[in-house]
Amino acid sequence: MSTLQQRPVAIGVYYPSWKIYREIHPGPRVLLSIGGGTGSKQFAGVAANREKTARFCQTTKQLLDNFHLDGADIDWEHPRTPDEGADFVALLVALRACLPSPAYSITAALPANEEVLDHIDLPGLLSGPNAVIDYLNLMAYDMAGSWSAVAGHHAQLHAPTRPKHNFAKQSMARISYYLIERRKVDPHRIILGIPAYGRSFWA
Repeated sequence: MSTLQQRPVAIGVYYPSWKIYREIHPGPRVLLSIGGGTGSKQFAGVAANREKTARFCQTTKQLLDNFHLDGADIDWEHPRTPDEGADFVALLVALRACLPSPAYSITAALPANEEVLDHIDLPGLLSGPNAVIDYLNLMAYDMAGSWSAVAGHHAQLHAPTRPKHNFAKQSMARISYYLIERRKVDPHRIILGIPAYGRSFWA
């Protein structure tokens, strides 16, 4: 599952540049992001199997240590069921056992979608001094796009007063209220993802 192994250009081009940057600016922590929109199909099978989970954690630690990285960002898009939500939490707990804090940082990228977040024990992951992950990378975008029945803002700050469609109810303000007030997530542990791109629509 190593992107670095499958695509050597990442090592040949980006890694030397990063090493130079690291020597000049030693402060920032650099994390390896695993998964993504087209790289998440294996997560469900790995997280549901203890042996595969253990292998995943060991391999991740090896990659981090080999390339002198500071932690991992888990970008499983997305746990869809209560069972997958529980497996997601178990995977992160196992990863934290393999990557102890504060030597390693762990973050998780999750969508601004209540239906997905309802399946995940967010307070358990993010609360207290023994939090499993350091930050939640909130993907507050892609709320609408070419897959939508009608055009709409894909990263709206506030929902319309009278939204005409269910997806139009989604907004950064709504998901912030959901996370902080309803799920009791520490706001200092939320990193708001803001897109620097647009979405197109066609009939």
